[in-house]
Amino acid sequence: MYKPHKSERPPEGTRRPERIDNNWNLTALARNTANTNTEVGVARKVRSSNLYERYTWSTWSITAVMNNAVDDGNGYFGDIGLNPEKAHTIPATVDWHAADRGWEIKATPSTRG
Repeated sequence: MYKPHKSERPPEGTRRPERIDNNWNLTALARNTANTNTEVGVARKVRSSNLYERYTWSTWSITAVMNNAVDDGNGYFGDIGLNPEKAHTIPATVDWHAADRGWEIKATPSTRG
């Protein structure tokens, strides 16, 4: 039986390049509760690529399709040089209301970066 995956094995003594991502997430929120309730925040989130996004590979087409993590029938190959994804958000909310909360208006614009 032909086993092409054996020929794709790296030579003995070689290693995959090690990759260390130093990710940090930050969230800060400031509130003012004078006559109106106001909130302003800032956030930074980071996500590193997973095992399949970095290391999946094969020169044999059936193996490439079987390594497909999203199950859409396509063959995908990893990229060891992927950098972490970063997202920054700045949310703000303003809440105008009566003292007894008989009425209130709240506004929160949506921002993504």
